[in-house]
Amino acid sequence: MAGAVRLSEHPDFAAFLTAAAADSGLPETFVEKDYWITEILRTIAATLGERAIFKGGTSLSKGWSLLDRFSEDIDLFVDPAAEPPLGSKRAIDRTMKELNGDVSAIDGLEFVRAESRTTGGRGRIDTFRYHSHFPPLEGFPATVRLEPGIQSGKQPTARVKISSIVGDLLSARGAADELDIEGIEPFEMDLLHFRRTFVEKLFAINGKVERLEKEGVSLGRDVRHYADLHVLAGRAEVIGMLESDEYEAIRLDYDEKSRTYFPNSYRPPPDLRFTSSNALFPPDELRARIEPGYEEECQRLFFRPHPGFGEVLERFAALRDLL
Repeated sequence: MAGAVRLSEHPDFAAFLTAAAADSGLPETFVEKDYWITEILRTIAATLGERAIFKGGTSLSKGWSLLDRFSEDIDLFVDPAAEPPLGSKRAIDRTMKELNGDVSAIDGLEFVRAESRTTGGRGRIDTFRYHSHFPPLEGFPATVRLEPGIQSGKQPTARVKISSIVGDLLSARGAADELDIEGIEPFEMDLLHFRRTFVEKLFAINGKVERLEKEGVSLGRDVRHYADLHVLAGRAEVIGMLESDEYEAIRLDYDEKSRTYFPNSYRPPPDLRFTSSNALFPPDELRARIEPGYEEECQRLFFRPHPGFGEVLERFAALRDLL
């Protein structure tokens, strides 16, 4: 072949994905989506640099290797204080629109405007479609959602290497040079540390359950926070954070940013403590409303056994005095 090509443009791309799926024991559809998630992250790291911090559930599975579940979206903190500072909503919105343009320019991705929206200087939800080489799995469209926003913080973070499942296989076999493929090498990116992700997910599920109780709004996809919190609550680093001053520092920082940018939708617990949160310690009637959706979502997302809802609540109970 004349000149290096991107992996997705190689005539054997589908065969490479199939080989990586067989090697990893994961469905081809997931390995394919993982490739496109990786390419979007690669572009973000190259264009936004230290302004971009990869966060959320996908960062836990892809960056920290903590979750045994499929990833569907990219949650991104766009730091407005990074140099040069973004001093206005207009500047923040412009940066996120430029990011949309950079991702839209990736060969093989198509921006789906009808499934995207902006929150005007605070964040975006952008959907990108790719051509899939495999029959679809129910509930897993050939799309990636990119959700950049400013409701987070820069500390604590860590520099982590990111790579794709299929890229790792080809690199391990020494095929990248032999096949003249470019852009499959690992790259580094700032990730929100999972200690802070734990705290942010506490706030998130608390607010979602409060809406469920008061307004009847379904938890929908957000019920997955429970499974993620269960994993994180078992980590020594998270327990150490809960026992230290860092826990209060993260809560106060998150509270300040949420009150500044999202005063109408922010629903914190009393005194920023979760010891009495119905989301974590639900009465029987509320648990009966949440548990079926939790099981349904976990059956869809997890590729290995997932914790039962009772196990999740037991882990919360063990940490109650620290929360």
